Amino acid sequence: MSSADEDHVAADAGALLIPRHWEEQIKTAPLGRRRVLHRYVQQVAAINALEPAMRAMTDTQLAEQTLKFRDFMATNAHRLSDARDELLPEAFATVREASRRVLGMRHFDSQLVGGMVLHEGQIAEMATGEGKTLVAVLAAYLNALPGTLANPPTVGSSSGGSTDYSSSNITLRAAPGRLRVGGVHVVTVNDYLAARDAEWMGKVYRFLGLTVGAVQSNISVEAAQAAYSCHVTYVTGQELCFNYLKDNTAQTAGELMLPDVLGFAIVDEVDSILIDESRNPMIISQPRGDNGHLVLTVDRAVRRLWALINRSIEAADARAPNQPRATVEAEVKARYLVLDTKQRSLSLSQEGMVLLLTLLAEDPAVTFRSAAREGRSPTIMDLWEDEVPWGNMAVTALKAYQYFNSGVQYIVRDGQVMIVDESTGRVRPISRYSGGLHQAIEAKEGVEVKPDSHATASITFQVFFRFYQKLSGMTGTAKSAAAEFYEIYGLRVVPIPTNKPPKRQDMPLRLYYTEKDKLAYVVSVVESCWAAGRPVLIGTSSVNESELVLAVLQGWCRPEYRDIAARVQLLNAKPENVRLEAQVVAQAGLPAAVTIATNMAGRGTDIILGGNPEGLTRMGLLRLIYRSAWL
Repeated sequence: MSSADEDHVAADAGALLIPRHWEEQIKTAPLGRRRVLHRYVQQVAAINALEPAMRAMTDTQLAEQTLKFRDFMATNAHRLSDARDELLPEAFATVREASRRVLGMRHFDSQLVGGMVLHEGQIAEMATGEGKTLVAVLAAYLNALPGTLANPPTVGSSSGGSTDYSSSNITLRAAPGRLRVGGVHVVTVNDYLAARDAEWMGKVYRFLGLTVGAVQSNISVEAAQAAYSCHVTYVTGQELCFNYLKDNTAQTAGELMLPDVLGFAIVDEVDSILIDESRNPMIISQPRGDNGHLVLTVDRAVRRLWALINRSIEAADARAPNQPRATVEAEVKARYLVLDTKQRSLSLSQEGMVLLLTLLAEDPAVTFRSAAREGRSPTIMDLWEDEVPWGNMAVTALKAYQYFNSGVQYIVRDGQVMIVDESTGRVRPISRYSGGLHQAIEAKEGVEVKPDSHATASITFQVFFRFYQKLSGMTGTAKSAAAEFYEIYGLRVVPIPTNKPPKRQDMPLRLYYTEKDKLAYVVSVVESCWAAGRPVLIGTSSVNESELVLAVLQGWCRPEYRDIAARVQLLNAKPENVRLEAQVVAQAGLPAAVTIATNMAGRGTDIILGGNPEGLTRMGLLRLIYRSAWL
């Protein structure tokens, strides 16, 4: 394309009366992306041109648009992809007007662009607060129009007439030889968001004649089947994978939940699910024989070994006060252990194996059976070759002491060890570490040691989501992983212009030599925000770190800020804090409020400057109710 042609593209885009900051982005974009943005702008103009006609319709006429679209899709069943593209302007205009009437929220032009990107099977990178939840409705509605299990289409065949989708009798199993094609799956990061969005956005879908369901982790097979039979289903990525695994290990057809063909998925927080957690396996397991007594026996020996190592570290640290503590610790542990911190693995040195053997031999509950049969004293080889794998169990127990800490990788709640998701800070109550590690942690923490289990089926997000015929996603941070998205999933990242010119300032990364210097800077920043009346959100990577920041903030701040520091809110995976999550988030935007939290990805509640009106109102009503009850 010549320079004159390039100017013409920019001029055409500008002629559509787009916002100035959109014009600037189009002018500075690479030529290929400039063409794409120009096409989106033209479609936005077409949608806007339909708005007066949509507003003139009655509610009944607007809802009947869906029947009109279905007739068109049924007539063009042999070219569904092209038919959807042709319907896009009118379908998006219909959804926008339905949302305005039902929710009181009208899609911005930027949100229309986001919906186009999702419909095309790409990743929409939208800034925080741009309304991704509402954007997903546009693409979900358009792609759910051909029908799902409520009227199962078949693969390789088509229907020529219009279809009545109003029947409430849902056939969950297709006839022999027909494949059940699924509807649109909107994938969220937790059950709360799946239920909230299905109820909230479901008002729009139901107004337009579509069915919507939500899959939760604790529902029955029948309820999951009903949810997956809807035109649009809100579900977490983990639940999708586990349901897929359950389907593949099901004994009867009545136990199957997912459709035979996975149609279209819209993944929220797509970088978290498809990149950060893409290789974490979802595993279905069955219990093995109960070996809890052996785990406890090994833990007694390992606990003594670990105590000896710690005493040696303290003694060495006292002899060399000028040497860094980390160096002393590494030197002492190297005598007994061979550590690989990056892989979270370890093995025993020769001295460590000798010491472990001695400690095990002193325990009357330990019997080295091979040595006993041969009438000899146990040797180091018996640690690894005995009928009971003492050495391997001890190495697993040592991993629990070295790499897994309460309040970081897990918490203890109601007498159970529960894994903390390191990417979200949320507890995963039904998950267990494999390979005997969870048992080792239970023994370490002094709670009931449950039977170990072995995997019967497993899958990762990276494998599962490539089963979909069409995949798209949305997030605020996808550009940095654009190459991975394209290489692994064939997805392109499209940055979406903001609705209004952005005012947020992204400051450069700050590095400090010591943690003390870093924390001192945090205190100074918070004090300046208190003085200005600005709310602050402090993100931390673990439960322990969040509590450390709270203690430092309350202990190091100047005397005039002590009262306000006492009201700092803490949000992490500990039970007493999780129960107050909605209340904490509702207050996080109040003037001068400070909230310290573990990774906020997926917490799902908007932090509104000035406070969340709905959350604050609910809190106020609860206070009045409790006060009345006590009077």
